[in-house]
Amino acid sequence: MTSNVQLTKVEALKAEGNISFQGGRIQEAIEIYTNALNIFPDHAEPPATILKSTLLSNRSMCHLKLYDKDSSTNTSLNCTIHDCTAALSLLQPCPTNAQPLQSKLLYRRAKARISLVSDSIPTDEESQVAQQLLDAEKDLRLLLSVDPAKKQRCTDIIFVSESAEEETGGLGYGVFFSPYCASIYVS
Repeated sequence: MTSNVQLTKVEALKAEGNISFQGGRIQEAIEIYTNALNIFPDHAEPPATILKSTLLSNRSMCHLKLYDKDSSTNTSLNCTIHDCTAALSLLQPCPTNAQPLQSKLLYRRAKARISLVSDSIPTDEESQVAQQLLDAEKDLRLLLSVDPAKKQRCTDIIFVSESAEEETGGLGYGVFFSPYCASIYVS
């Protein structure tokens, strides 16, 4: 199959995946996006990398939706982080027309990282929790640097080290997350 034929098939699968997602058939959408990624041409030209990043972004959103429905497993969060990281690496350096996509990916990856921390149990390695929080902070700060519209709406990224234990009732960390803002407390 030639590269152009493959890309046409990928576009059709993307549209099909979008319809499944909009219809609430999240697992089906994941499978369709995965099929599209599996037939994606190995050596596509740079404009096509935005399409591949979009597929990864869409699949990452599906994984977040699955987590929202069943937060008993972190698999969906890890898949979200993996897909966002892969998509962001394809966008380096980020073309201007892909900045909205980059913003979505950074936000989703930060949300997944923070959710992993929120779901950690007391026996989890403290260094892993701290690393997830630091990585989430980096994602959110980069998001604010590349998307000035979000900067005005999100002025509340806070890392507090001393008072966190008091404020979180001894938990050691706590997370507040709204659509464009995260407050993270770490002790």
